[in-house]
Amino acid sequence: MRQFHHNSFDALIRALEPDGTPTFLRMVRNQAGHEVEITYPKYLFRGEPGVYPCTFTSLRRAQEVTELTTKDWSLLIGLVRLCRDIFGAATGEGLDGIAFAQHYGVPTAHLDVTNDPMVALHFAAAAPDHVTRRTLFRIDLERCFPHVQASYVGHQYCLRGKRQSAWAMCLADKERVGDFDLQHCPEIDDFVEKHVLSVDGREDTVRFQTPQLLEDRTDGFAPHPIAILRGLKFHYGQPFPRSFVSWIVPRLPLWDWIPCDVTYSLFGPVERVALRSPVQAEKDDGKSYGLFVDDIIEELVSDRFQTPTPILFAMLKGPPMRTERIGPGSSVDVYMWKPGFEPPPRDA
Repeated sequence: MRQFHHNSFDALIRALEPDGTPTFLRMVRNQAGHEVEITYPKYLFRGEPGVYPCTFTSLRRAQEVTELTTKDWSLLIGLVRLCRDIFGAATGEGLDGIAFAQHYGVPTAHLDVTNDPMVALHFAAAAPDHVTRRTLFRIDLERCFPHVQASYVGHQYCLRGKRQSAWAMCLADKERVGDFDLQHCPEIDDFVEKHVLSVDGREDTVRFQTPQLLEDRTDGFAPHPIAILRGLKFHYGQPFPRSFVSWIVPRLPLWDWIPCDVTYSLFGPVERVALRSPVQAEKDDGKSYGLFVDDIIEELVSDRFQTPTPILFAMLKGPPMRTERIGPGSSVDVYMWKPGFEPPPRDA
């Protein structure tokens, strides 16, 4: 890995400036098994608010959290798998849907990266004032193929991903995917640059921070992680350990339910689900969908169980060729639940 040192943000930007916005084409196999041509950015970037010896994936870092027990780790793997299924179905990306869960704070075997160096600079700049050195990686994705896979995290219901020009990257070798360390990966080492920035004072760091990049109020997917976590508790059938929820909940967007408009087909089953973002739902419904960390933690460690939201965990049917608004308190007709998520009969 080549390393470079810079003494200002402006000097770093000049060093990273490519000629235009280079891209390249690759044929990949989609979820249906067909070969399709995809345009990729030649370079991906990652900013870190310090200088660290390793750059592990979030799931790999979780293995080193001493507060997490063996039971907690089992729950975390269950959450990752459930998120993969739910986001994969919602995006049509199948297993690659886990990239969206990664974007919303669920630990996975992916790394958060971007094709916009200014976005990477935001994450490098977002550090306490006493931190005087930051890191930005430039990854030549074209030359890293076929050793890595990269998935774009922009979607009509993931506007934050679009604003961040967000991608998620993982090793292509499924047997080694959990060991991915960007700084110590022999297959791609020659194609990764490590730029270390030394800064004095706060002026530059503030200038390159863009807080609106983190805004998730406009994302239809933002309420999914908490809804999936609640569904996992229902499936698990027991209160979660406090150690698990105290660690995972602060990582996730804190929005309630899955506000949406559901359109039924000619024969009754759901034909289309149009998600409403938290900000739109609050405007339409005149209520806040925001949640508080402590409240969710207490809910998840309690003996109270919420029925899993049918928008994510069931198939609905309703009046043919009609659109209905679904939200808390709505009555819906479920004709099939995902295995393990069906509530008991009301008279049980």
